[in-house]
Amino acid sequence: MLGQLRVQHRTFEADAFFEHLKVLVREFIEVKDSSFSQRFSLYQLFWTNLYTTSRLRENELVALKNPDERLRTFFNILLKNDLDIKKISPNETHDWVALAVLAEDENHLQALTNVLLAIKPHVKTFLFEGLYTQYRHQYVRTLSRLFSQIELSELDWEDLFKQFGHYGLPAYSAYLIEKQMYKQWAELHHLHNSPLYFAEECGLKEVQNAAPDYVLPLFHRYALSYLEERNRPSYKQAVRIWKKMKAACKKSGQMEFWTAYITEIRTQNKRLRALQEEIEKGNLI
Repeated sequence: MLGQLRVQHRTFEADAFFEHLKVLVREFIEVKDSSFSQRFSLYQLFWTNLYTTSRLRENELVALKNPDERLRTFFNILLKNDLDIKKISPNETHDWVALAVLAEDENHLQALTNVLLAIKPHVKTFLFEGLYTQYRHQYVRTLSRLFSQIELSELDWEDLFKQFGHYGLPAYSAYLIEKQMYKQWAELHHLHNSPLYFAEECGLKEVQNAAPDYVLPLFHRYALSYLEERNRPSYKQAVRIWKKMKAACKKSGQMEFWTAYITEIRTQNKRLRALQEEIEKGNLI
């Protein structure tokens, strides 16, 4: 509705209506109660859709009585003013993430950097105490995108991904591959017991091509998990993984290890005739 009002032609008589609406919205945001976040979301819609000139926004910032830091930051982003935010309250993180998205939309890198550095200490609390489970993946993707646009040290990135927990595994995996930290990639997926399909989504093939040594223990674990199911379809899946493992051994010059490994597998499971048949069919010897 606000978008429609923005583009419609206004008659002269409409000016008073828009002026009065501005006062009502200001009174609405100045109410001090626990619903500030909801009020703030609506207030932002008016000031990003309906009142869009710098003069109006500067006047509104002056007219606000003792504005909340989030309000002040909102207008400073729109007006392209520099920010200096030292600290925010953890329970306000949701609003600050929205402000970071606004700074991104407005191409205000200084504001984006300042807001994100204020958010960073509270990411874990925000994700795991401030959000329902179904929204966590969405916000991890949003935060990963936002933080990728500012300068962070490797230690800062590691801290951030630790705060993401397992929701940040895809983003952390991409980061480790980009930095060619393949050993850490493998350790990460061991630590979180990533299933095969998920490790593949997170770049298993790239790591296998670049550093085949590091994926061998993962392949071993995946193959053994199929063996435990004790049926021919699972044995076929185990053989499929062992083929990848054999290729990794060949690439890394470890065929002697491979021969000893697959011989030991056959010896330990010599009573499983179906498995022995699938190993022979798979040309693993």
